[in-house]
Amino acid sequence: MKNLTLISIIVLFLSLTSNATGQYDKFKALYIYNFTKRIDWPESYKEGDFVMGVLGKSAITGHLKEFTKNRKVLDQSIQVINYQNYQDIDTCHLLLITDAYAGDLSKVIDYLVSKPTLVITEEPDAPACINFKETQKSLHFQIDPHKIRNKQLKVSQSLINLGIEI
Repeated sequence: MKNLTLISIIVLFLSLTSNATGQYDKFKALYIYNFTKRIDWPESYKEGDFVMGVLGKSAITGHLKEFTKNRKVLDQSIQVINYQNYQDIDTCHLLLITDAYAGDLSKVIDYLVSKPTLVITEEPDAPACINFKETQKSLHFQIDPHKIRNKQLKVSQSLINLGIEI
């Protein structure tokens, strides 16, 4: 009987943890979409589709596709692309680097250093433009306005104020 109770508690805990993670994925997708309203890209990136990239498998990709369906960034249609190799990335307005690529973070950032791509990670304190930071009770984001500006992007003060500046 004790084993059954212990197993029930473990299953309940895991399902609650899984549900929180799933909710965070939805919130991350919403954050990412809303970042586009407070960042300005160079003129050369204001033609064609607005490309949101996700490096690695993540439920966030599906949520992004859902949230951006039939929406635009300024006059640009939104295209969400899932990349499995960072070297396949060409024109990409923003890129979420998933946890699966945390070990290659420096390589990816170096590869995109001269491109006006807003780099977002799921790793707190990473050397990216924006990093998501999860706690058991909330989701926050860290923002480095200097890195954003170094990528030829303009960031609104309101976005800086919403995040944790690093």
